[in-house]
Amino acid sequence: MTEALDFITPGLLARTAEAITARLHLAFPPGKFQHALVPAKLNEKTLMQMSVKTPYVGLGWNVIEGEKDSARLFRGETHWTVFLLTKNAAGVAHRYFGDKQGPGLFIMVDAATAVLHGWTAPGIGTAFVERAGNLYAEGWDADGLAMAGVDFTVTYTLPAGEILAGAASDPLQTLGIAWDFNAITFDETIRTAA
Repeated sequence: MTEALDFITPGLLARTAEAITARLHLAFPPGKFQHALVPAKLNEKTLMQMSVKTPYVGLGWNVIEGEKDSARLFRGETHWTVFLLTKNAAGVAHRYFGDKQGPGLFIMVDAATAVLHGWTAPGIGTAFVERAGNLYAEGWDADGLAMAGVDFTVTYTLPAGEILAGAASDPLQTLGIAWDFNAITFDETIRTAA
């Protein structure tokens, strides 16, 4: 049996990103804050794009780390960073404490930590904030910009059936995967002893 992987229906990782984004909207309303999915490793070009309109909340996915003893039920943690940016030309204290021009970086970090740490996304997992810190991009400086990153994990459990719907499941005797990108096809069937 060969089943094509479904690249249209969001999988667990995409649903995790959507749930985190919805959670961040509680603390950072989209009408007052810019939101975007961003690369977890920032370069100068991305940082410039992020700093155009602040206050800014960016979500970056870093890595999935699995547990070695989870057998066929993949378990682990997804690692994420929330990037928080604010601008204020009035000075460093205003950037960090805030004023009438906008929120300070300190309260943005507190708000992100408060809405994420210990929050459980139904059907996904629980978030744990690991650290938050001041960020900067070496060789790039924007007047009046303050930036922080809030690093956190979300527990992650992905049963094989989540991705391989339609494949034999118990006992797993045949696993077939077909990849089709514009008529370039790779098809492999793996058979195990019954």
